[in-house]
Amino acid sequence: MEIIKNSTFKNVETEKIVKEQVSSIIEDIKINKDEALKKYNMKFDNNNREVIRVSKEEIEEAYKQVDDKFIENLKVAAANIENFAKAQKESFDNNFEKEIYPGVILGQKHIPVNSCLAYVPGGGYPLFSTALMLIIPAKVAGVKRVVACSPTMKDVAKINPKTLVAMDIA
Repeated sequence: MEIIKNSTFKNVETEKIVKEQVSSIIEDIKINKDEALKKYNMKFDNNNREVIRVSKEEIEEAYKQVDDKFIENLKVAAANIENFAKAQKESFDNNFEKEIYPGVILGQKHIPVNSCLAYVPGGGYPLFSTALMLIIPAKVAGVKRVVACSPTMKDVAKINPKTLVAMDIA
C-alpha cells in the first residue's frame, strides 16, 4: 500500500500559545471595544478605517460597481435559499431524547437565539455567497438581530462590492 501523505501531530505548545494570544485579543476587545477592533484591523489587515459600520452610501456605491446580471442571480439564489430554509424550519419540531444505555441520554433540541454574527470571508478571497447562506437561514429561523461582518479588500478600506451587495440582499 502506497502512503500518499503522512499524518502530522499537533504541536501542543504552539496550540497553547495561539489560544493564549486569541484569548488576549478577545479580552482586549471586550474591554476596549471599537478602539481595540481598529487596532487589530490595522495590525492584521493594514486597514486604518475609522468607522467600522458600513454606511448606506457605501452599500449604494457597491450596487453601482456590480452588474445587473450579478444582482439578479443573487436574488434568485436568495429566494432559493429562503425557500429551503423555510422547509428546514418545518422540521424543527423533531426534538428527541434517547437513552442509549442506562443513565446515558442523548438528544436534540432546537433552541432559538436572539442574535447571531454572520462572518462572510472577504479580503483576497471573497466568498459573497456565504452571506446568503448564513444570513437568510438565520432570519427565517426567527433570529431577531443578525449582524454580518467581512474583512475589507487588501490595501483598501472597503468590503468587496459583491460581498456587500450579497449582505444587503440577504
